[in-house]
Amino acid sequence: MKKFIPILLALCLMVAPMTENVFADNHNQNVTASTVDETTNPDVVFLAGTVPADSELTDAILLPIHALVLSMTEHELTYNDQSAPFVWNALYYALSLYGQADDRAQLTEDALLLPSESVHDFSRALFAKMDELPALPDELDGFVCYDAASDVYHLALGDFAPTQTQLSALSPLSGGTFAVDGTLTSLEDNTPLCSFRVTLVENDTMFGFSILDVSLD
Repeated sequence: MKKFIPILLALCLMVAPMTENVFADNHNQNVTASTVDETTNPDVVFLAGTVPADSELTDAILLPIHALVLSMTEHELTYNDQSAPFVWNALYYALSLYGQADDRAQLTEDALLLPSESVHDFSRALFAKMDELPALPDELDGFVCYDAASDVYHLALGDFAPTQTQLSALSPLSGGTFAVDGTLTSLEDNTPLCSFRVTLVENDTMFGFSILDVSLD
């Protein structure tokens, strides 16, 4: 197992893009500490890295959930793992936000470089039914590109502002799947951005779960 998971477990805040355009020119993360009094709320309320032991959720799967929900919210999208623009937009969010925590990543002045193995690790968490990544769509031109010679993806860096994800406890469904409800909130002004439900399947991937579906309310 790579060093990625221990680094993720040390993160104390979900940080996500809040501009109208996900593709920003500069990378400027704002990190703010936060604490939660779990005794006053029956639901599981937390920032990344502070999951109660009995929640049955791993810290790591919060990151793909957060990135996917934010991508859908900002672009008013419906979950569609058959759409190449949808898939790659979600991946761009996830990789831009959390790819640097992967010890396989390389950071330059204006780009994040990730081997295809790392990109596939993220895609398996975001899309449980996906076996192969779709071709990069024109919509991502200039923001994600692939160098076949080195088998490396190059991502333009983004501009980030803080948000918080709150999740309920897991609810078992049929066929070995689980549901979890949540909300996404801006930490700049405490504005609720959306509520959502995620369907997960547990597996032995790097993130512990994969996402089967997401519906926004």
